[in-house]
Amino acid sequence: MALLWIDGFDKYGTSIGAAPSPAGIVGKKYTHIAQESSIDVQTGRFSNSYGLKLNGYYNATRLGMDNLTTDRTVTLGFAMKTAQFDETDCRFVALTYGGTYGISLYWGSSTAYFAVYRGSTQIGSQFLHTMSAGTWHYVELKCYCDNTAGTVEVRVDGTTLFTFNGDTQNGTTNYHDGFRFMSYNSAEANTFIIDDLYFLDSTGSNNNNFLGPCRVWTSSPNANGDTQDWDVVPANSAHYSVVDEAICDEDSEYVESNVNGEYDLWGVADCPSEISTIRGVQISTDARVTDTTPFNLYQVCKSNATLYDGSAISIGSTNFVTKTRMLEVDPATSSLWTPTNFASAQFGVKVGT
Repeated sequence: MALLWIDGFDKYGTSIGAAPSPAGIVGKKYTHIAQESSIDVQTGRFSNSYGLKLNGYYNATRLGMDNLTTDRTVTLGFAMKTAQFDETDCRFVALTYGGTYGISLYWGSSTAYFAVYRGSTQIGSQFLHTMSAGTWHYVELKCYCDNTAGTVEVRVDGTTLFTFNGDTQNGTTNYHDGFRFMSYNSAEANTFIIDDLYFLDSTGSNNNNFLGPCRVWTSSPNANGDTQDWDVVPANSAHYSVVDEAICDEDSEYVESNVNGEYDLWGVADCPSEISTIRGVQISTDARVTDTTPFNLYQVCKSNATLYDGSAISIGSTNFVTKTRMLEVDPATSSLWTPTNFASAQFGVKVGT
């Protein structure tokens, strides 16, 4: 697998300018979060979509994922928008290993530059960027991690702005396993919105290099699937209707089961007509235990009449957590998803041993 993580930021709330809802929802999905209450929901890059705003008015607002890969080549892509570039040397994104900053990208305004750092050392030269304040741009950062023959390439809106060859290894670890977004400075300059995120490595035969500007579209359940074994709360509700909300309502509506082998499947909304290529499908499931007994959850895909359970995920917390499963290809065809195949697929959950 090469595609490791995607997020369209559409399920963290719908109130513009408000903190993600319910409180703590971002931290239930991401392995690293700081000052979540200082993150705002904002209008996203596309109509009827949302993004997350990291506010520079607050100290150490951060969002990131760890432990995604040990491959030496990774690529991070994301859309971003900021109101103004007013300060120099603002680190806003980093590739990380074990939570430590490896290769980082800074911006500065006086000469409209970006700068790439290895740890605390600037590598190469400052280079001009092509980003305008108040406009969405798509940034991609790729790195091969090595202490002598490493490489870095930065693209904005599909155009290469910077390349570097040399030492890209900060410390003894020769790979990056995740990423961080951050806003440190107490100024509007370090305030920005992110949307349409992807993170990949170089393994596999698909999605192992720059994807170019992407859209991450969020599809919600909109119909009952072929099987509804789980109990539904409130009783007599359509099963999909208790898991389709734009904002997770936790214990207000849900499906539940303690019987091994039981499935609950749902149809989901089709892709927008302008989407012709699907790079991958990521299932996100909010779950918790209701007693003291951990259980295994399977995030299921049914494609071409066949069930694909995937791997068991242990759920041991009485608080809600968000678990994900990446389906880079349609499991029925072993090829990239098509909009037609996605439209006919069903997704859901299974209790397992």
